[in-house]
Amino acid sequence: MKEARTATLSSEKLEARSYAIISLGIMCLVALLTHILLSPPLNPPSSPGEEMNAMVLRGLGSSVLFFVWAVGLAAWGKNLAEFSIHKRNQSFIFGLVAGNVSLAYLILTKPHAPAQEYITYTLWPAHVALAIGVLF
Repeated sequence: MKEARTATLSSEKLEARSYAIISLGIMCLVALLTHILLSPPLNPPSSPGEEMNAMVLRGLGSSVLFFVWAVGLAAWGKNLAEFSIHKRNQSFIFGLVAGNVSLAYLILTKPHAPAQEYITYTLWPAHVALAIGVLF
């Protein structure tokens, strides 16, 4: 059954679906790297200069990773739209709902949580919901 459905898709749609999967994988990898970047260091800086350098690197690294994640999200949406606009829209809705619900939960339960928890509670449920939205 699945092979028959895949055989009816054009090669352009199959290629767009593959690129959408790759883009979602890149977004997940960037979220992991951001999570690692914002984790507290194993060896804390010993001088104020080292602490300032670490803070600047974290801010710059987070900005670059956010840009890469946003480009991955745009590429994912574009490629998934070429495959199926309905699946793209449904997936975006699932992702937005999951991100908002998990962020509201974090704000209500831990209002002064560190940035790492905000990323964990927002991005990962959104990524899972984006993937689930494609399946339904």
